[in-house]
Parts: sequence; structure tokens; C-alpha cells
Amino acid sequence: MFNFTKKWQNILLLSLSCLCFSLPSVAAERINIIWQSLRLTLEVNSLEQFADEGVINQELDFYLQTAGLDDEQRKSLREILVIQYPIDGVQLSKFLNTPTGEILLERLGILVSLPGGRNGKYLLRGALIQAALDKEKALV
Repeated sequence: MFNFTKKWQNILLLSLSCLCFSLPSVAAERINIIWQSLRLTLEVNSLEQFADEGVINQELDFYLQTAGLDDEQRKSLREILVIQYPIDGVQLSKFLNTPTGEILLERLGILVSLPGGRNGKYLLRGALIQAALDKEKALV
């Protein structure tokens, strides 16, 4: 049986994790997520405010409610957004250029698309590597 809430949780958490990891380098103002015929956008400021202060504005609250995240899961998401991950940028680059890395980027690029619906895998690859090389940044 199709579990709509669980699927949305997975999509939201995966998208936010990958997107937020790349945000410091990309400096985007909005996150565009396209899933099937649904196009979602989220202001980066909403995530920054949530990560820094714990404040959930109306826009972010809509996505968190849609994903069915309870208070504990929201707290976990906030913790994920501020963690600094010690990732070697060179190793990450090598991984993302393997067949497995390409498949991962291709699938994430469907969710994290460019304006016009184009796959965002190349943008993600560059942003993830650049963010991994910047040791001063957390996810947001």
C-alpha cells in the first residue's frame, strides 16, 4: 500500500539535506523541487532562519506539515542543518564521478531541477564539491 506521508517525508528530508549542503556555495535564493507534475519552491531564508533560530515560518511549516514531520523529526532536521560534516572534497568528487555517484546525482537532479525542468545534477555536483572543500560551512 502506498504510504503518502512516509514518501513525502523521505522526499523532503532527502531534498533538503542535499540542497542545504550545497546552499553555502550556490547562494541560491529559492530551492526549486520538481516531483512528477508537482513543482515546489522554498526560500533559502526559511531554512536559514529555522536552522539558526528554530523559527518555522508559514512557508516552511507548510512543507513540514505536508511531509508529516512531528516535533521530534523537526528537531532532528534542524540538527542536521547545522552539523558540519568532515567530507574530503577530492574524495567526494571522485565518488560523484563513479557510475554510482552519477546515478545518485541523476536521481537527485530530478528532484532538484533547474528552471525549465532541466535536471540539476551538474549544479548539485559542483555545489556539493565546492561546499565540501569549504571547511567553514555547515549545511545552511
